[in-house]
Amino acid sequence: MLYLCATPIGNLEDITLRVLRVLQEVSVIYCEDTRHSRILLRHFNIDKPLIACHEHNEAEKAIEICERVLSGESVAYLSDAGMPCISDPGARIVRTAIEMNVPYTVLPGATAFATALAISGYDSDAFAFYGFLERSGKQRKTVLERIIQSDITSIIYESPNRIAATLADITEYDSQRRVCIVREITKMYEQRIEGEAKELINRIEQYGIKGECVLIIDKKAEVKAEYSQIESRAKALRKEYSTKEAAEILSFEFGISKNEAKKILLSLIDK
Repeated sequence: MLYLCATPIGNLEDITLRVLRVLQEVSVIYCEDTRHSRILLRHFNIDKPLIACHEHNEAEKAIEICERVLSGESVAYLSDAGMPCISDPGARIVRTAIEMNVPYTVLPGATAFATALAISGYDSDAFAFYGFLERSGKQRKTVLERIIQSDITSIIYESPNRIAATLADITEYDSQRRVCIVREITKMYEQRIEGEAKELINRIEQYGIKGECVLIIDKKAEVKAEYSQIESRAKALRKEYSTKEAAEILSFEFGISKNEAKKILLSLIDK
């Protein structure tokens, strides 16, 4: 059997009794970083062979893991922190196990984005999790635009070195959008920082920020303007701006998508 095991995201006491039992019983343990996982195993007095399986060798190691299970061995896979398959190589291992008809199970445990959402106090009835965003390019812009126009809470992972830049990107679309940074989850210096995106940039620049961060972005505010108000503003904007520029302004002012704003502007051409 192949066991994909969740690991603590900070506090080592968050490991489950089931994971500890399985780690004692398996033949070998694969993990993202042997140095990181060795600390965890030593803490719980577990002595097992450790083999690295990370983004640079995951295709090869996924097959190796499955072949070992098919030969009769029991194998565990550990993520560095949190649930396997969430922003780590575990997803490739699961896909390979399915293709090779290998028996596997996932042992649940701590999850950073779910814990951060609970800490934030933001609406959790529906939400979208995006993991780590691309550092630049069209895909990053597309995701950010989707987040800004979203009617549900959005969650991303971000490093302390890049979070100010991400907040700056959000501010370009909506400087008043409320966001919540949750850092050092389950650790001694766990912290919740909330405010408008532009405010948090100033705080980070002044005081800095350490530790891996989860960024929760509030859903967009409900549009309360009547269509007649939007149409009236659109008429005024068409006199001074191009359709593209006017659509961007209309989108920002009334909280509607740029495509919807463009449709309204184009509908006025014959009026």
